[in-house]
Amino acid sequence: MSERCAPHRSDTGRLQAVQARFAAFIGACFLALAGCGPRVVWYGKTPSREHDVAVLSNGDGQWVKVDAREGNKSRGVGVDALKFSPSGEYLAYPSQQADGWKVEVFSVSNLPLPGWNFKAYDGVGALVWSEDSRHLACAVEEKGRWRVVLDGKEQPSVESIRARSLILSAEGDHLVYAADEDGAVVVIVDGVKSLRYQSVARLTLSKQGKVALSPAKKMGRRALWWTV
Repeated sequence: MSERCAPHRSDTGRLQAVQARFAAFIGACFLALAGCGPRVVWYGKTPSREHDVAVLSNGDGQWVKVDAREGNKSRGVGVDALKFSPSGEYLAYPSQQADGWKVEVFSVSNLPLPGWNFKAYDGVGALVWSEDSRHLACAVEEKGRWRVVLDGKEQPSVESIRARSLILSAEGDHLVYAADEDGAVVVIVDGVKSLRYQSVARLTLSKQGKVALSPAKKMGRRALWWTV
């Protein structure tokens, strides 16, 4: 038996508006797929399921569309790295420009955008939001080396950044990640490189500001945690 919740009577008008908006959006997508408009590269929903999101493409480039609002057109959109803020109000994604890849932020609800200035790089990797949706960190590649950029501000350059190691505290006041440098692993906390480690398996950051390495081997002995 299928389970479907009936809408509250007070929500009927809102439901009809959402259905009409959704029908119009899907109609535009079908026209695009039929060759009557831009091609749909990616389609989805915001985390709240209230807004329709698509990445569209034509001969001039690609762009993000949320409901009827469209973002800036660029040479390409990194659909694999689309990242909604925890609040669902913002969508961040890599955008290919003439001078490289940069991070774009789209306001889902048409709120004022944060005043960050992310410049163009050779590549953009992982994107991580703070829990309060006020800060954004990303891994970027430049001239064969990597660094993290927090709210447009660059962190130290390293050979590479360990996958899935990037951690941003709830309010964005602490940034932690593991990187490779000169044959060793270094943990970078708030822009400061730690001692050299032989290996670091996993990083965690507690609400009290403790960075835990589990397990980590520091030149023959294990390291547990320190406070930032």
